Formats: sequence, C-alpha cells, structure tokens
Amino acid sequence: MDRHAKTKPRVTEIIRAVGLGKDFSQIDPFYRDRGTACHKAIELYLKGTLDLESIDDCYKGHFEGFLAWWEIAKGKGKIESELHLENEDYQGTIDLLYGGYIYDFKCSKSHDPVAEIQGAGYRKLVGNGSPFVVIQLPGDGSYKRTDYASPVKLWDAVWEIYCWKTKK
Repeated sequence: MDRHAKTKPRVTEIIRAVGLGKDFSQIDPFYRDRGTACHKAIELYLKGTLDLESIDDCYKGHFEGFLAWWEIAKGKGKIESELHLENEDYQGTIDLLYGGYIYDFKCSKSHDPVAEIQGAGYRKLVGNGSPFVVIQLPGDGSYKRTDYASPVKLWDAVWEIYCWKTKK
C-alpha cells in the first residue's frame, strides 16, 4: 500500500461529516478512554485472554453489564470481535459479529438514535443481511438491547450526501 495514499473514511467519520453524529471534540477524554478500555476488555474476554483482575473500577459496571448480556447471548458459533472491514469506498470496525448479528457496544446511559445509521453502514460492509443490535452498557451492571432494521438504503443516502459534500 502506498503510504501516501489517502485512507478510506470510517463509518463514524462519514456520519459526523454529514452533520448527523455527535461532536465529541469538547467531551472529556476520560469518557472516550473509558469506552476504549471497556471495548478492549470485552475483546480480550471473548478471546479468553482477559485477566478479570485488570478491570478498572471506572468501567467495571459497564463490563458487568456486558457479562450480564453475554450470559444470555452466548451459545455456539464463530466469534468475530473488533472485526475491521472495508469496501472500495469506506471502512469500519464492528464490535462483534456473532450468531448472525452485528453487535455494537455503547458505554453510555443515553440512547443515540444515530446508531441506526451506523448499523446501516456496517450492514453494507458485512453484506449478508445481518441485523444490527446496540447493547447499551450504562455502567450499573445492567444492559439495554436495541434492535435495528437499519435498511442499507439509509446508509446509501448518507453516503450520497457525504460524496456530494466532500466532492468525492
């Protein structure tokens, strides 16, 4: 790969570029770092390599919410965690592809409906019609599951606006 080649935009970057995503630039980096750490813990747990003693108190409740969900969701099947995918136009990293579903973990108390657009972009990347599900982990050991139909045509519309706006 040419090291000077422009990287493909990520699903979340595209959503923000068209004005539909939240601007996280003014948010305390603690929250971003907490989410990153929790996602890494989930990834390591699913790979069977997480040291449970390494879970920091600042995201322990979020991880416990994941464990409560996983106790119900787990079964047999291939686990693809932090799966990076790309097509000719854009890229994205899926938190979990498992049991025919695309899962995205959100370490937040509030629901962001823009996740449906994110899911549509991921569904297009996966390309097999998998449903998109958000598992919200509010930090108190609980979880909330939200299933989205996320029609791919929704993503196609966002992509068209992105191309128009960026003159792609």
